[in-house]
Amino acid sequence: MSYLSKTRVTDCYCGKIVILKTSWTNDNPGQRFRVCPNIGGGRAIIAGLLRKQKACDEKIASLKKRLRVMAAVIVLLGLSLLF
Repeated sequence: MSYLSKTRVTDCYCGKIVILKTSWTNDNPGQRFRVCPNIGGGRAIIAGLLRKQKACDEKIASLKKRLRVMAAVIVLLGLSLLF
């Protein structure tokens, strides 16, 4: 194994050395995987992203409702012009 491939395995994208963990779940018992030591900080980022996603979803739902109302108004105006 070359030096370059060893550094890719042990270095995280953030530049820190990864930690080797073992999974004890029923799906992956004994499976070893590498974890960034900054993993705890990611939870706050994910929570913030989930809040932003929820706000975007609410905005989309609001715009869809507004679009349905506007479409109904246009149909009613079109019908009123015919009669």
